[in-house]
Amino acid sequence: MSRISGGVLRALIVLLALFAPAVLVPGVSDSAREVSTVIGAIAGVCVFLEYAARNPGLVDFRFAPPYNRARFAVFTAVLFLMIFFMRAQEGRDDFSGQILETSLGLGQRMDFPLSPVSMVAEMLGDPRAPLLDALLRGAAALSFVTAMVGTLFFGVLFWVTPWPQDRENFNLWVNLPTLETAYGSEVERRLFRLGLGMILAGAAAPYATLALASRAGGVFDPLALIDPLPMVWASTVWACMPMYLLLRGFAILKVAWLIWRAR
Repeated sequence: MSRISGGVLRALIVLLALFAPAVLVPGVSDSAREVSTVIGAIAGVCVFLEYAARNPGLVDFRFAPPYNRARFAVFTAVLFLMIFFMRAQEGRDDFSGQILETSLGLGQRMDFPLSPVSMVAEMLGDPRAPLLDALLRGAAALSFVTAMVGTLFFGVLFWVTPWPQDRENFNLWVNLPTLETAYGSEVERRLFRLGLGMILAGAAAPYATLALASRAGGVFDPLALIDPLPMVWASTVWACMPMYLLLRGFAILKVAWLIWRAR
């Protein structure tokens, strides 16, 4: 597959994924669908420009598959689970009962002190909307557990398999284009620090985003999450942000270890 055709295919997949909630989630207005189309088109163009170019841009590990495919796969899984979770609130699908039962069970299992799921309901719940607590807890449990299972699966996979496969020709600059270059043993030390920093940031991300959202004042109204589309995107972004950081940390630590071992 050529760079151009590969870029077009990836752009279409991203566009369809970002547009899917506006089509599948019930009760979405025409204006929201138009906004989703514009956002999906912009994201698709950015993906096309990145993957159609010969030189690296901003995407990490572009030439070391399946890193980016793994991240997109987890993101898509969380996004579509949230879509069907919101559809299940109205019983739109034959498996709506199973989704609601699973989300309820996960919410109960994740209800312990300092759990990100329990803190979602505590920090974003509103006495004016009693149903919001159950909705937040179910969506948070389903999205967070899915994202973390995907993160652990691919994180372990990157370490136990010979990723990146083409180790002899692995180019650090094209796969980490935003990393400041360094020479000698400073390379692996910097990569080790960066990887550990990414993992710590990923562990803190669920709590940090909740703290920011709960203190946003009039900028963010938790009652907006009663609407299906905002709930889908809020849950997906909240769950996938730590996934992106953790997977990047795991991958960078693997590269740092390979460089250290090669020395």
